[in-house]
Amino acid sequence: MTADKSKAATLEIPKGQSPERIKREVVNQTEIDELTSSPSFSSKLLISPRTNRPFFYFRYHGQVLQGFLCDVVFDNSGISRSRSFLIITDAGEKEEFFANQRLAKIIHQERLWGKYIEITYIGDERTGYGHARKIYQVVKVSGVTDNVGFTKLTEACKNWKGKSDGSH
Repeated sequence: MTADKSKAATLEIPKGQSPERIKREVVNQTEIDELTSSPSFSSKLLISPRTNRPFFYFRYHGQVLQGFLCDVVFDNSGISRSRSFLIITDAGEKEEFFANQRLAKIIHQERLWGKYIEITYIGDERTGYGHARKIYQVVKVSGVTDNVGFTKLTEACKNWKGKSDGSH
């Protein structure tokens, strides 16, 4: 390879061979066919049946979700073992997010329903089984008024109660 940037991304073909002789072969096609024909396969993002938008996922360390936490817990046993919660952001968007057991416990113990909160994904803890468990910092912010365009936060969340499993 040369230092010329225009050639850096091209495949170098050995002398005497034409590009037609280079073959690409998917080596796990049987497995892919098996998996993609399964009824449980989906290449789409999980869409919340309540917001008709993808679930909010904490993907990057330092990522923050903030807003008013609705007093609703959804049973997502058909999708995941986790519970999901609904938060109404400053922009008035309804974001549904999954909470691991530790985050759900913090929400319940601190009685954060209807409160303005900030959830920050700060990192991972390795479990004894080698899996990563997400760690969150949860901040309850006082003195924030309902500025999401609703007369009362409970009114904004009321429509969601019919789809709740009632646990909180």
